Amino acid sequence: TAKQINEEKLRALQADNDEMRRALEESERGLQSMEELKQKFRTALANAKDIRTLQEEKLRETELEKEALEARQSKLETELQKRQAEYARNTQEMEASLSHFKNVQEEERAKKEKLMTLARKIKEENKEMKRMLDEVENERLEGKENARLVMQLKNENARLRQQLERSRH
Repeated sequence: TAKQINEEKLRALQADNDEMRRALEESERGLQSMEELKQKFRTALANAKDIRTLQEEKLRETELEKEALEARQSKLETELQKRQAEYARNTQEMEASLSHFKNVQEEERAKKEKLMTLARKIKEENKEMKRMLDEVENERLEGKENARLVMQLKNENARLRQQLERSRH
């Protein structure tokens, strides 16, 4: 019957329609998934760009830090060379000063030794002079004593003469 044919056609159309709707829904879900994937891709791409930008910034910072460290190292090396040169100069000056000090000390020791030798010699000469002066003093005292005795004898002689003269008269 026509009604049955129409109903079959209608059911077939409905089945096609249902299938089309399912295909459309599936297509929409696929589109939606595709949109979500696109959004995720855009987000990932944006994140990748952000990460790349951060990496580039980090690289620039690292390069600046490296340049700063190299400049500091160069400055420190220059300072080290200056200090080493100053240390070497100070060491030479100290060695020269020490050598001069030792020379002066040696000269002073030699002078002291000469003075001590001279002092011993002068002391010995002074002892000899004192001995000679003592001898001269003894001789002088003996001479005075002799002169006194001579005077005493002269006086005694004169007194005896006078007595003799008196006794003769």
